Amino acid sequence: MKELEHLVRRARRRLWLNRWLALAGWTVTGAAGVFLVAVVVQRVWMLSEAPGGFYTLFAAAALAGACAAACVWTWVTRESFLTAAAHLDVAAGLKERVSTALYCAAGKTAPQADPFAQAVVTDAKRASGQVDPRASLPIRWPSSARWAGGMVLAAVLVLGLFPEIDLGGLSGERHAQQQQAEAVQRTEAEVRPLLASTYESLARTLPEMGTELAEADPLKNARLDSPLEVRRTAMKQVDRLAEQLQRRRDEDAMARVEEFKRMMRRLAGQATKPTEAGRLADALARGDLGSARSTLNEIAKKLAATPQSDQEQEKLEELQAQLRELADKLAELAANDGKIAERLRAEGLSEEEIQKALESIERQDLEALERQLAERGLSDEQVRQLVQQVNCRLGACEGACGLAQGLGMLNSEGLSAADALLSEMESLESRLARMNSALADLEATRARLGSSCTACNGTGKCKGGGVCSACGGTGLGVGRGIGLGAGPKREGTPPAQQETFNTVQHRAITPINRSGIIMQRFIDGEQYKGEVTAEFVETALSAERDVTDAIARERIPRVYHGPVRNYFTRFRESLPADATEQPAPEEQGP
Repeated sequence: MKELEHLVRRARRRLWLNRWLALAGWTVTGAAGVFLVAVVVQRVWMLSEAPGGFYTLFAAAALAGACAAACVWTWVTRESFLTAAAHLDVAAGLKERVSTALYCAAGKTAPQADPFAQAVVTDAKRASGQVDPRASLPIRWPSSARWAGGMVLAAVLVLGLFPEIDLGGLSGERHAQQQQAEAVQRTEAEVRPLLASTYESLARTLPEMGTELAEADPLKNARLDSPLEVRRTAMKQVDRLAEQLQRRRDEDAMARVEEFKRMMRRLAGQATKPTEAGRLADALARGDLGSARSTLNEIAKKLAATPQSDQEQEKLEELQAQLRELADKLAELAANDGKIAERLRAEGLSEEEIQKALESIERQDLEALERQLAERGLSDEQVRQLVQQVNCRLGACEGACGLAQGLGMLNSEGLSAADALLSEMESLESRLARMNSALADLEATRARLGSSCTACNGTGKCKGGGVCSACGGTGLGVGRGIGLGAGPKREGTPPAQQETFNTVQHRAITPINRSGIIMQRFIDGEQYKGEVTAEFVETALSAERDVTDAIARERIPRVYHGPVRNYFTRFRESLPADATEQPAPEEQGP
């Protein structure tokens, strides 16, 4: 029986293979049809961004699905063992010998007990001894293969010949998005080195900001949809750093140094002789704290030296008298609170209220001053600024008093205290200068980021929607050279004219004479028609400045820049024509 069973198993496997080939032909036909439809849909609507990968993936998935479907259906409809034996009998012409023998062997009665069954099995073995399933059940080419081949050929022809129509316009949108992404990448490639150079310069100028600059990466997690957004994001970061530096620069200690230097300017012209005391007063008047310290050290050496003659004794006494006179002047400057009274008077306080405020300031009770100003009707911002100015003035007066006391002691201890005070102020002044230099670098970087390409107006796109050829899609101005040397050089410029240069922020030391006009400034603005009051002019000019600043800082969308700029001009033209004109106010400074 084992010979018969082995023969039937071979026949059954060949039957399964023929069935699978027939089913595979039909499933491949269906898969090719689905692929053809997918190609047509893709070419008509352009749904995929990468059609080559889409076709490959879809074809592989369709082929795998067709093979799997054929295998599943073959397994579901597979021939049983006895059915395969019957097919072998028919194909080999055995007249049901093998199937009958297997049936008899599968019965309840064993073939050894039944002579008829034993004879059937013996006859089946003898008849099937020369039967080869490969010859009786050959692998046949299924009729469904013609349909599969035709459909595959049609799908290949459609894939190669069907044109791209793109009825939905998705391909154009994706192409525009790709161009936009490339423009964003190019803009980032321009902006990142500029920011890195600025951060490096700030880290050298202000080492205490190293941690903040290391963590500052505005382009890391930002949503950058356009070159303009890249520049705007970088400009926001630059503005944040500038605001932080501005707040640090406007701290009380920094402001006190400036107030102290302004207070010392009143000493200008008071030195009548070119002595050490005169040079000290002149250095203080010019705000040159370094020269003042050098002169103070020379004075300390002369005071510490023992006079060897009557002439040296007279010079020493004269120097001491001049130092006492200078100390008295400094004390007088520190005690003079006319600047504070003038500032309070400008806020509309009466003389009685000013006197009360000065008493609070004399007691250094700034909380009482804040309550008084708040009750007077001043806004919180006005109160804060005024109290800050008063605090700076008090700090400057305190410094002047300390300097006066040190000079008035006429000994090494007092002069050392005065030198320590000037040294602290010089350190603060140096830090203030470094902050001003850092702010200048940030402003230069912001100007570079804000310089838009004139061809595309900073959008990175030309009028046809393509990439701007002037700026390469970055939106940055070309050939301006603004910033920290990051601007591209203009083509055709001789090498001798392409030398790099740096600017240094330096305050010129100029003498300030008394009783004379040292500055005169005119406000350039439109003349208003009609009965215009000072309040209206001030309000209109303030609003126009705010709008101009908002346009410069990109706070207003670019499409509204033109209408907003012309708003005030149109407003002035709408006033009555027969109204009188009032010229712009003039400011003078003592």
